[in-house]
Amino acid sequence: MSINGVFFQVYRQINSGEIQLPGLPDVAMQVRRAVREEQNDLNTVVRIIQADPGLSAHLVRIANSPLYRTRVPAENLSSAVRCFGLEGTSNLVTSYILRSMYMSRSKLIRELLADVWRQSVKVASISAVLAGKCRGFDPHSAMLAGLLQEIGALPLLNQLEKQPGLSEDKAEVREQVSRLTPQIGAVLLEKWGFDERYVEVARRRDAYDHDPDAPVDLADLVLMARLHSFIGTPKMHKVPRIDQVTAYRKLPLGELSPHMSLVMLDEAGQDIEEVRELLAA
Repeated sequence: MSINGVFFQVYRQINSGEIQLPGLPDVAMQVRRAVREEQNDLNTVVRIIQADPGLSAHLVRIANSPLYRTRVPAENLSSAVRCFGLEGTSNLVTSYILRSMYMSRSKLIRELLADVWRQSVKVASISAVLAGKCRGFDPHSAMLAGLLQEIGALPLLNQLEKQPGLSEDKAEVREQVSRLTPQIGAVLLEKWGFDERYVEVARRRDAYDHDPDAPVDLADLVLMARLHSFIGTPKMHKVPRIDQVTAYRKLPLGELSPHMSLVMLDEAGQDIEEVRELLAA
């Protein structure tokens, strides 16, 4: 079977339910569920997170990073959760847990998953910074949305690992995965119970000409972050100019152009790098 045939077989099996999609790890699901349920408070969320010492330490480290540090350092997990708020904490927990899912025994698939994760971290970092410049957007939500934009690659690559005779051409496999990632990502996020704004981020990853009359939303912001992530790379010449997409006209980002985007990225470089380091830690 050709590589194209393999991909569409996997795509059909995922859509039909023949292949069981991966579940979001327990701690992330428990925290997200606790935050949604009004009777659960900060202490409930803290108790769930404390079961994972690595995650607890990670959240305290973020709370004391230059991006969040206040006059009073976060000395423990409870003070870190207060710093982020419940929804912010939930998003940071999910962001941390996602990294552990990008693993594989196959060298080729492992390399491809690492590429997807690096790109996701880059988009997430820029998304968080752009959200800070746009009224009405939350940086925690934007960062998580940036990480989730490529999540559809995860089940695709996991299933491809099991396919006999998979092409060793990394560029060819990457191209085929990229083509099907938006549809699979939307299906996966719906299964995980994410609300529609995150599902739309995955579904509209390449929707450069989305309805110009629709209200601006998180998918528009992350799409702009994705385009910014391509600046200075070969991919930049394969996508529309930043000022040619409908999201550009809807977002209150000022007079952006390819040149002004370079200026903006340069000015925000330290903030972007700090977010990348936090996500990579």
